[in-house]
Amino acid sequence: MIAGPRWPAPSSRQNGPTEVLRRFAKPGTVAVVTGQQVGLFSGPAYTIYKALTAAKLAAKLTEQGTPAVPVFWLATRITISPK
Repeated sequence: MIAGPRWPAPSSRQNGPTEVLRRFAKPGTVAVVTGQQVGLFSGPAYTIYKALTAAKLAAKLTEQGTPAVPVFWLATRITISPK
């Protein structure tokens, strides 16, 4: 059996209350989600471009009356489990 990664226990200091989290918790708020897996053909400039694009799109949606927050994830490794 292959064990999964061990994540640190959540703490009150990690991801503490922020304005974005407060807005995201409100009913009707949507998330603009994008991410990037680190790889050979996708350098840092592309990663930054994707994150900034999500932030800009979330701001535009909010201006148009749909509350939105950007969410960006970054995968740093691939885990392949046997079937």
